[in-house]
Amino acid sequence: HRVLSFTYRNYEGLVPTPGPLDADDQKLLSNARDHALNEVGEQIGLCNFRAALGVAMGLAQAANRYLDAKAPWKTLKESRERTATTLWVAIAVISTLKTAYAPYLPFSSRQLHGMLGLPGTVEEQGWKVAFPAAGQPIKPPSPLFVKLDDKVVDEEMARRFEKIRASELRQPASREIEWPTQRQITETMDPGTRQKVVRDFNRWLGLVERKQRQDALVSVGMQLVG
Repeated sequence: HRVLSFTYRNYEGLVPTPGPLDADDQKLLSNARDHALNEVGEQIGLCNFRAALGVAMGLAQAANRYLDAKAPWKTLKESRERTATTLWVAIAVISTLKTAYAPYLPFSSRQLHGMLGLPGTVEEQGWKVAFPAAGQPIKPPSPLFVKLDDKVVDEEMARRFEKIRASELRQPASREIEWPTQRQITETMDPGTRQKVVRDFNRWLGLVERKQRQDALVSVGMQLVG
């Protein structure tokens, strides 16, 4: 969002025309064009969905490091050509990420596809790199995601804790887990501890829901056999 907003504001709503590419530009573009998208596709084809997502996130992190190093918000006053090159490279990578994330975030990817001014849809483009052409109009950027208020997060956690407490299933692990109260999570824990508790709780919730599905299937199977 920051790249598209900065570009829209400073380059008249058009994809900038890049100048000569330096080694950093070429390295990031090569990662996007020749490696990342192909690797994401291969991993998805092998049903390694977490690994595929990891590759996409790795490209996004590389793009963030690139932007931090190039600092286009600083170079704008020194060299518009250098800034235009940085932004063009970043937009090219964003376009690649839009495709890589499409299986996971289809609606956001479609929205980003439109903001980039690309023709058709993500699905029509297919699984290929599509770098926006220099001079191509982009649409006024808008945030793809809304940051959740802490109150909403707390309410969702409380709902999930209540679901566990109401469950009649026994703990499948070898030891009992004593989950903290909502107040302990929201008021007394440091961020690191809170994140660990939430992660462990979500893992436990997944086990419970999986066990519920298994029990339901067994019940249906018994009825069919009977």
